[in-house]
Amino acid sequence: MGPIRRYASVLLASVTALGAGAQCPQLYDYYGTPSSAPMWYSCSGTAFQLLIATPQSVGAYSINWGDGSPVQNGAALAPPMTVPHNYSAVVASYTVTFTEISTGCVVTGTVVMEQSTSASIQIPLGGLTQVCAPHPVDFINSSTNVSPNTVFQWDFGDGSPILTFDHTNWNQTVTHTYQQGTVDCETTVSLTAENTCNTLQGGASLATFNPIRIWDIDDASIAASATLLCWPDRTVTFANTTDRNCLMQGNIFQRYEYWNFGDYWGAGQDSIIDWTPWPPTFPRVIQYPAIGTYDVMLLDSNYCGIDTAYIQITIVPPPSVTLTVTPDTICIGETAFFNETTGGGANYFQWDFGTGNGFQWTGAGDQAHTFNQAGTFTVSYTASIQGATAGCSDTASVQVVVLPIPTADFVLDQDAACDSITVTITDQSISAVQYAWDFGDGTFDTSPNPPQHSYNASGAYVINLTVTNALGCTHSFNRTVNVYDPPTVAIQVANLCFGETAQFTPVIGTDPGNPVTIWDWNFGDGNTSSDQFPTHQYGAAGPYVITLNVTTPYCGGSGTQWVNVQARPVAAFTPSSLLSCSPMNVDFTNTTTGASQYLWLFGDGQTDIAASPSHTYTNFGTADTVYTVTLIASSPFGCADTATVDITVAPGVQAGFVHNAQPTCAPMDVGFTNTSSGATTYLWDFGDGNTSTAFNPQHTYTNTTFFLDIHTVTLTAFSPAGCQSTATQQIMVYPTPDFTFVAQPDSGCSPLAVTFPSVVGAVLYQWDFRRWNHGCGSITDAHLRQCHHQ
Repeated sequence: MGPIRRYASVLLASVTALGAGAQCPQLYDYYGTPSSAPMWYSCSGTAFQLLIATPQSVGAYSINWGDGSPVQNGAALAPPMTVPHNYSAVVASYTVTFTEISTGCVVTGTVVMEQSTSASIQIPLGGLTQVCAPHPVDFINSSTNVSPNTVFQWDFGDGSPILTFDHTNWNQTVTHTYQQGTVDCETTVSLTAENTCNTLQGGASLATFNPIRIWDIDDASIAASATLLCWPDRTVTFANTTDRNCLMQGNIFQRYEYWNFGDYWGAGQDSIIDWTPWPPTFPRVIQYPAIGTYDVMLLDSNYCGIDTAYIQITIVPPPSVTLTVTPDTICIGETAFFNETTGGGANYFQWDFGTGNGFQWTGAGDQAHTFNQAGTFTVSYTASIQGATAGCSDTASVQVVVLPIPTADFVLDQDAACDSITVTITDQSISAVQYAWDFGDGTFDTSPNPPQHSYNASGAYVINLTVTNALGCTHSFNRTVNVYDPPTVAIQVANLCFGETAQFTPVIGTDPGNPVTIWDWNFGDGNTSSDQFPTHQYGAAGPYVITLNVTTPYCGGSGTQWVNVQARPVAAFTPSSLLSCSPMNVDFTNTTTGASQYLWLFGDGQTDIAASPSHTYTNFGTADTVYTVTLIASSPFGCADTATVDITVAPGVQAGFVHNAQPTCAPMDVGFTNTSSGATTYLWDFGDGNTSTAFNPQHTYTNTTFFLDIHTVTLTAFSPAGCQSTATQQIMVYPTPDFTFVAQPDSGCSPLAVTFPSVVGAVLYQWDFRRWNHGCGSITDAHLRQCHHQ
């Protein structure tokens, strides 16, 4: 069985040839799509036959197959003809040139012959797949079916950039250095290979190599039982907590540890435990000789190298504190002041004031505390070193005695009045043995029940009582006595015009705590109110006296004010006309009384301030327009009155007409077309003594005068409001001709000469002598003619 061959067909289609204006061919490519630069592919690895075909006729042509074979010529190419050519089974690319000789059009295509590349990775002989980072690793590109179109991409699995090579990378060694911290023990190396045939057949070929083991040094770590200790605590236990790198992925080589515990003996040299294999690793217990700081180092060694861990041990003196209180005996509600001293490098401070809340962090420094209960309280202060071992703290305590206090109290028979007050004071204190009264006016007393006390000036007086018990503790209590000034009363009200509502505003001056509770208004016309801010409308003009009496819980006050109610003017006017046609001039007669200023609003946007103005109204519409005229009349005080009247302005009338008359002889019929606007009734005068009231009349003119008549037609148009307009036109009517005449002579012997007279009113003649019929015939002339018969 012979080799399997692939065939590609090429179709010639039309494109525009450069400089020729004709259609150049296109060739069907590998996908069967017309193209001016087609591509054809063979991916079998065997010989390949290319077929060129066309669905339409093409003239003489030539084909250069690009493989060194002779140029092929043809006389014509028409469907279903094809032009075949065989290519050998090689990996190559050929440029095919198709030339249409008659047009000079050239189509250039490419034949690609190759197989899909298969990606493959190999490790060189003696190469490594297990290394300690940083270390290079070699890989060989052992892919097959590599063609010039092949592109390779390497991914080494450590996050480094992907490397891209062309086909020359085939069979080459690629070296990649793996760095520390980039691979978690194992990784996979990937190689993709792709040429044209790979793309056609679904994508790149992928090869992987794994596992590539990339080991690293261990992560050395130290765990200490304590890093901050307070002397005499000086013992520390150290543990090796190193994380062994890739132990479960083959990095199982023996580990070694090396310890340096610092200047252990204080003799200027370190304490060292030399290299020891592990695991197992054992706790290392060290007792440090003195207060100080010690640097501890652990070295861990594995197959890949050494890692180092450090830790610092600090031994400090323990804190020491003292505590004193001033005073140590107080009464309830008083404050005790606590003074502390702290030594030893403490960084955390707590206080317990013995009130049941336990220790609270308060920060460094002295403290003050107020006690609100009687009793004996133990106050403690603790200073410690945070993060240190137990025992890095010290506590000091003191006692505070809090004594009970007496209760000061008293009542007053009254505590407020106007002008002056006398109060009776009754003591109600408890456990008091001494009394100190301060009456707030500069006087004092020490008796348990002082005598009545009088205040004769306004003001707020604070009575203070301080009592002392047998233990010497004191307590104070006070009450306030207010002596108020009587309220002052004023009234705000504006003068107003008759018919307006008065607004009354009280202006009260009174001390805080002595508010007005009752308002009693008298408006001076027999009317009253109990509102705080009343309103009132007076029934007549004139002056009135307003009185306001107010009452507070302790006293009262009174005030008066005048108000003048002004009379209003009476606005009135008369227009010269209430209804007329546009343009309508109206004279306004002002009949107002009691006013000095006037404002006219004519209803059409125009205004005037004259006493009796005139105004012209216009109406350009088709319906009546009503304008409301308003007169606002004001008195010198500012009181005003308003009067209004409606003015009706009818639209103007415009008479007009046209007619169909042409100058001719009577009788003459004329039709009239009315073009008037704004009117509803009409009167026609035809100028010949006849009239009509029709909208579009018809009229017949006569003229028996033998002379030209000119008639003046008059149309008068009327609106419902009585507006009228007139239009006139002239019409010419020629007289009716009289064709009776007498021939001279009217008989005689032949030949007979006859004279025909002119006809009155005739301007054009047509004579008919047909009755004689002896050669005269019919004569038409503009003037008198004579006919002679021989």
